[in-house]
Parts: sequence; structure tokens; C-alpha cells
Amino acid sequence: MKKKRTEKQLLEKEKFLDLSLTKSMYDYDTDAQAYKSLVEAAGMISDGSHIEDADEKAAYLEGLSDKQLLKVAHRDRIKMFLASDETQDRDGDVIKLDGWDLTEWEANPVLLKQHDRRQVIAKGLKAEVMDFEGKKGLYVVGYFPTKDISPEADQAFKEVESGLLTSTSVGFAYKEYSYFEDEQSAKEAGVQWPYGVLVKSAILRELSVVTIGSNPVATTVKNSPSEESEKTETEKFFEKELVLLKEENKALAARLEALENPQLSDEEKEKQASDAAILDFFKEKAEA
Repeated sequence: MKKKRTEKQLLEKEKFLDLSLTKSMYDYDTDAQAYKSLVEAAGMISDGSHIEDADEKAAYLEGLSDKQLLKVAHRDRIKMFLASDETQDRDGDVIKLDGWDLTEWEANPVLLKQHDRRQVIAKGLKAEVMDFEGKKGLYVVGYFPTKDISPEADQAFKEVESGLLTSTSVGFAYKEYSYFEDEQSAKEAGVQWPYGVLVKSAILRELSVVTIGSNPVATTVKNSPSEESEKTETEKFFEKELVLLKEENKALAARLEALENPQLSDEEKEKQASDAAILDFFKEKAEA
């Protein structure tokens, strides 16, 4: 027997559905509460990043049961994809955005790899037709589990994160469609090639991350540029060098502290003096 939802649960669902995709799914890194609402509405659990106080966050995570920990969604493992738009794809087909039926996918929101049903790599959090950064399309947001839950999902996440796999492809079923029979019908539909199918309505079954998708526009949506990505290669190089110098300083300081012993031999005293000179040199270089 299906449990009746409480008024609080219904209000939470309504609140979640009212959140815009841009706010609650893409900019979750700048809106912690929206992120929390997103993952909880998807039956998952926040990783505690909605809590600012470090002690409160630690207490929150400590209070999660082992079963709950398996459902914790780590923010950096949530990715958004442009699943489809009205571009005529490599097969000559066009899928109308206002014809998407998301009911089946929402009942079983999965992301696959290469359309292989045996390779479920992410849990779908939401799918929505919207205009994002001037590009209207069907956008899908998915969460990639960690290695302890699914090594395959973790590997797929690394491939997506590194840019090795960027294309996506929709698995769908036709509901209503017609063929482009000649140049005139293609022109009326606003497409380039006079062949293929005009899909007026379709049922979304799954979204796959693929090597080469049929729709050349359907790809991973890149995250907003961070301060790290805005740094020049030169700045990154010198920052790395500075870190190395600081580490060397620590190592030398530890050696000198250990050598501060009244029973040092003459040879050890010479080594101590040498190390001190080297330490001074690196300190001057790091401060320059």
C-alpha cells in the first residue's frame, strides 16, 4: 500500500519543484541550501556543506548512520548536461523541445555510459527544458557515486571531469513524428538537410555519456570558472614552486632542530652550519 505523503513532505516537494534549475542545480556551489533541497528531494543526503560552522558540520556527519552515509551526495560529483536541443543531428533528426515527456525517466532517473544498461554511472537528480546562459535545451543533472559504491561510476566521473568524455546522447521512444521528405518540408521545419525525422514528441528513457553523440551540441556543461582556473600558467607555476620551497624549509628546519645537541661531533656541527646556510638561502628566495 502506498504511503500517504505528509503535508510537510508535499510542501518540501513543492518548494523543490519551484526552485529554478540554474539556482538549485548548477549554482549549488554558491547556494548551499538549494543544494541541500536538491539532493534531499532526490532521496539523497547533503554532505553537510549547507552548514557553515565546522563543529556543527562535524556533528551532523557524525550523526549520520552507515545507511545514510551511503546516500550522501558530494557536491563536486554533481554534473549538469545539455541532453538535447532542436539542432538537426548527425542522423538528420530533430527533437522538438516542447515535446519531451519526462515521466518515465523521473520514475527511474538513470545516466548510463554508451547506452549500456549494465553501466549505470549516475543517479539523475532532475531534467528540465529551460534556457540556460542563452542556450535553450533539455538539461539533465546527475550525481556520480563514489568509488566505494560504484567503481564504474567513479571511473566515468573521472572521465567526465577530465574532459575525456564530453558528449551526451538521449535514449528515447517516439510518440509523434513525421519525415522530412523533400527540401520544402526541411525548409519549413528550419533544418538544413532534407532527410531524417521530425520528432514532435518523445519519451525520455535515459541519458548516456558517450564517445560521439548524434547531436553535436549535446555535451557536458562546464562549471563556472573558479579563481584557480582564472590564474595564468605562470602564476600556477610560481605558486607550485613556492609550495615546494616552503616544504623544503620545513624539512631543513626539522633537521636543524634535531641536530641541536651538545654532543655533536665536529663533522655534525659542520653539517648543521651548512644546513642553516641552505635554510637562510631558501627563506630569502621564498620571500623574494
